[in-house]
This record gives sequence, C-alpha cells and structure tokens, in this order.
Amino acid sequence: MIRENLNEYFNDGVLPKFDSKEKDPFWDPPEPLLIGTSYLSLKSLGYTLENKLDCKILSSEGAEGSRGQMMVSYWPVGENGGEPSDDVLVEEDPNELLGKSIWFRVEIDAAKGLPKDLCKNTFVTYQMKHEAGVVFSTEERKG
Repeated sequence: MIRENLNEYFNDGVLPKFDSKEKDPFWDPPEPLLIGTSYLSLKSLGYTLENKLDCKILSSEGAEGSRGQMMVSYWPVGENGGEPSDDVLVEEDPNELLGKSIWFRVEIDAAKGLPKDLCKNTFVTYQMKHEAGVVFSTEERKG
C-alpha cells in the first residue's frame, strides 16, 4: 500500500488521502498485550465453599515480578446460575462429587496496581486445567 501511494504521488503530484483506516498504510489494528498471568486453586469448590482471594498478576517477562493484583471470587451455583441443588451442597468429601456436574461462577471483582501504559480496554481470559490438561477456556469480562 505504501508503494502504491508513493507511485501515485510521483505520477500525479497529489498527496494521498488517508480518510479511512482501510486506506491508511500506517495504521495497524490494536492487538492485545499480555499484562501478566495469575493462578488460583479451585480446591474449595471440592467442598462446595465460596472463596474470595487476591491474586498477584505475575509479569509475563519474569524480570519485573508482580504487575498488579486481581480480586477474584468464585462459588458453586445451580445449572441455571441460581442456588445450587442440595445434593451438591451436602457432600463433605470431595471424592463424593466425582461423576457429578458442578456449576460455579467466577467473578473478577477488581484489579489494582496495573501498569498505567497497559490499562486501556483491559480484559481477563481464563483456562481451567486439570492434571490431564485444559478442560475449557473462555474470556471472562472486558472492562
């Protein structure tokens, strides 16, 4: 595109008009930048307990350490997002939940201490991993 615009300028002597992003050879669409990674354990869900915690966001480069903090909460819910059924809540041994479906909600309540130059249009993605590998992944929330 740059070469075409330059050739047109040399032939016509008229400066090209970049009146839209599609015609502008110097514009690139924004791409997400990874601020960092956080890890949390879902073990309390084995006991059908709610958990609220602050997770450090670790730098993806490794050299800078922490890049902020995320306040996360998660708890069991019913299949439709409401109250979980009583048969899930009464289990005292996590092994008794094996083979049963458990629904839960994850909320990212807030994030603080993020690098100022990377704090535009932030969003969270997460993956649930099991010892055998990734169970599923999804994008949580943009904000």
